[in-house]
Amino acid sequence: MKTFKRIGVLTSGGDAPGMNAAVVVTQSGSKYHYDWCPTLSRSKNLIEMPAWQAAERGYGACKVCNPPA
Repeated sequence: MKTFKRIGVLTSGGDAPGMNAAVVVTQSGSKYHYDWCPTLSRSKNLIEMPAWQAAERGYGACKVCNPPA
């Protein structure tokens, strides 16, 4: 019989889950997205940043791909 050991993962403490996820924004848009989001199919010049930074800059989370808000 195999035994499993439980481990814990420490984070920096203040982060909401997923807020360090990489997201993209467009120069003219108001939402941030995962790079695979279908709403970006015609978008060019995407800017990548962490989700927390996009939120801090006033972008809202896309309702299609649902990145962390």
